[in-house]
Amino acid sequence: MALQHLTDLLQADVSFLACIDALRRQKAVVIDRIWGSSCAMAAALAMEKPVQTIEKPPQTSRISKKPSLLMIAVDNQENLERFCDDLSLFFGQNILAFPEIDDMETPFRIADERFGERIRVLKTLTEKSTGKLNILVTSIAALLQPVPSTEILQERTRQIQVGKYVV
Repeated sequence: MALQHLTDLLQADVSFLACIDALRRQKAVVIDRIWGSSCAMAAALAMEKPVQTIEKPPQTSRISKKPSLLMIAVDNQENLERFCDDLSLFFGQNILAFPEIDDMETPFRIADERFGERIRVLKTLTEKSTGKLNILVTSIAALLQPVPSTEILQERTRQIQVGKYVV
């Protein structure tokens, strides 16, 4: 009951409603000065509201599909992991964590778990849209680190199927 009260208060807040309106107009939104799981709750509530855009020209205006990707940037890797855990409590679907790599001397190491996670997220983002909203949570440092190109990812990916030989 108390959690519902918190979400009701947030959804009635004029500043929060302004953020929702900005998202509807495909504008960037920064929500700060909230801590802990409140950040994840605000993000989840923002995603629950229908985000629709109007395509132009106005004579043929129609509501387009919901965006298939929402990116949330946090300040560091530790907060990324915490935020993803909290966000999964409020919005448990299609959360993609794009981690930063610790050792930039050798950024593309196969044995590095974070490297593998970055590749998995990149492949998910390059697949055809399923119509579901993917939420990409990352840090500023992770965004600044290099990634393999789409061509290299496709070139170095193997498809494994039952009954087929692996060459």
